Amino acid sequence: MISVNDQQLELYLSLFRGRVDVYARRWEKDSQFVFKYGYETGPSRDPALKNIFVQETETSPNQYMYTKGGCHCGAIKFKTAKDPFWVGACYCIDCRKISGSPYTVFAGYDKKDIDISGTPKNYASSEKVIRSFCEICGSPFAYIDTTSPDRIFIPVGVFDDPSSFKIEKHIWVSQKLPWVSIHDDLPQED
Repeated sequence: MISVNDQQLELYLSLFRGRVDVYARRWEKDSQFVFKYGYETGPSRDPALKNIFVQETETSPNQYMYTKGGCHCGAIKFKTAKDPFWVGACYCIDCRKISGSPYTVFAGYDKKDIDISGTPKNYASSEKVIRSFCEICGSPFAYIDTTSPDRIFIPVGVFDDPSSFKIEKHIWVSQKLPWVSIHDDLPQED
């Protein structure tokens, strides 16, 4: 396991591209991004490189791996190497109006675990809720409950690959539109 930056990664991949099938996984360890490399063996592989790479056998403790995303225009970007502490679907009227959809699925993180570039515009949608969005393209970006200001809830739709998120809970189901059906046995809350 070695620690590299993005430029070093591109250099390593360009040097070995075509000689071995190189792959990398990225996760945070001690506040540094760490890459684990491996290669696949086969008749066309250069045996001299076998000692350089180690076949990856462990999996990251992070189910979501290195995740990133941003607004539609790219003015706001974010990344994290942590799993969310909560993933839930909210059916409240405010989330519907802000997102323009029947409900919003959020991933909750500790603010310290999210690296944000760009400056989202904030909007107090109620006495205890601050929502943020991109003032250029209008993409919703985050929800912050002022009673827990160290936490941030990001709509999963702004992640580059939201496919690995799994809803854990449905909230504000009393405000759910009548034609929206919930087809699971996950906890529900009004």
